[in-house]
Amino acid sequence: RHQWAGNDGETAIQAAAQTGSALVVEYLLAKGAPLEICTAAMLGRRDDVERMLDSDPDFIHARGAHGIPLMPHAAMSNNLELARMLFERGATDGLSLALGNAVMHGDARMARWIMERSHPDLTWKNYEGKSLWMIASETGKKDMLALLSEYGVVS
Repeated sequence: RHQWAGNDGETAIQAAAQTGSALVVEYLLAKGAPLEICTAAMLGRRDDVERMLDSDPDFIHARGAHGIPLMPHAAMSNNLELARMLFERGATDGLSLALGNAVMHGDARMARWIMERSHPDLTWKNYEGKSLWMIASETGKKDMLALLSEYGVVS
């Protein structure tokens, strides 16, 4: 476990999950790292996420590394049904970051769904100070840039 400062620490698998590094997460799971709900959500493992929520409904408010809520992890999964299920069960924290993650991963379907359902802050910036438009421009995904333009997000 790496301790950044105060209570802000993370395990290797949490670090990989919060950045969307599925290959690293799968490697760590194969080596015996525990599967937490945020990690399962990032991987798009809906069955595991539902099983965890059924065993403890309070997991809907789970947070991963750096206090990142469940929905931003799910937004990296490319599993819109998982994101819908979590939202319907009350995972409503971190929706602007969730949108940022969907944009970063080039998932226009997820990004549209987040914008239609949750009214995230379209002026949100990531930890590097990059706007949604800048993130989308770096990915080169024309469908994402078109979607952001449709919602009035421009450079």
